[in-house]
Amino acid sequence: MPIDRVTGLAIGSVRHYFNGHDELLVFAMRALGDRLEARLLRHIPHLLDPATPRARPAGARRRP
Repeated sequence: MPIDRVTGLAIGSVRHYFNGHDELLVFAMRALGDRLEARLLRHIPHLLDPATPRARPAGARRRP
């Protein structure tokens, strides 16, 4: 989907901030990485807690 439609901005407004398509993509990937890192860091305590229930591997049987 074109960036101008996603952002609701005119394409000229978006291009004004970047020196080209590559620079826009680098910015977008860094922003995505930052958001992903923040999300993972928020969940680490829960994921590392031994009391957190774990899913069984596919095909594993439940113990009686």
